[in-house]
Amino acid sequence: MITRTEIKVGAIDTNPMENSRKDYGDIETLALRIKSFGLQGVIRVRKVSDHPAGKEYLVEDGHRRLAAIEYLVNDGVSVDDLGHNLSTVWAEVLPDHSEGAQRRLTQLALNPS
Repeated sequence: MITRTEIKVGAIDTNPMENSRKDYGDIETLALRIKSFGLQGVIRVRKVSDHPAGKEYLVEDGHRRLAAIEYLVNDGVSVDDLGHNLSTVWAEVLPDHSEGAQRRLTQLALNPS
């Protein structure tokens, strides 16, 4: 079952070994769009219990959006132009039992380019 919840950005880590994108493209432009219009759409994550840095979630879909939010926060922006706090994001928490191959197919379907 997929649940939707608000998660602290600091509790989420990227999942580079399973990310279908190798090049995140122009993060600065995406960050400026998020600053102006807010985060459009949720980030999809999977809960983990054994992360070496103590993170609670790994990104399954939304690596670029997370990178853009982190870019803004690192640049001193804490609130977007609509007044939304950038220290948290709405995320869909995916079931933990997804197989690696199925997760990869989902990422490819969501990120065709």
